[in-house]
Amino acid sequence: MRPEVEQFVRKTVAINKDAFRESVINFGGSLIDSQQCFKQSFTEIFKGKEYKTFDCQGDADIIGDIYKTKLQSSSVGTALLLETLEHLAEPYMAIRELFRVLMPGGILVL
Repeated sequence: MRPEVEQFVRKTVAINKDAFRESVINFGGSLIDSQQCFKQSFTEIFKGKEYKTFDCQGDADIIGDIYKTKLQSSSVGTALLLETLEHLAEPYMAIRELFRVLMPGGILVL
């Protein structure tokens, strides 16, 4: 992940701090070595909120299929989809699934 993306998230949260709800899930946030620092940074950015990573592989907190996450409907307050969408074969299906799991009034950060 590029540092500019982390900075975008940091600024967005700072401006709209109260808008971001639990739980925060970073979809495509596999913890490969080069991204470990970003989990620590995002944990800091979303301090006081449950923060998890979701990916199809790696050391993510949740391993699964972004097209069928097995998460309950309306269970995610904030979904992060950062530098992931362009790697998906069917991005519209992933977006539809993320809207299914988002709580009413939840936020999707692309």
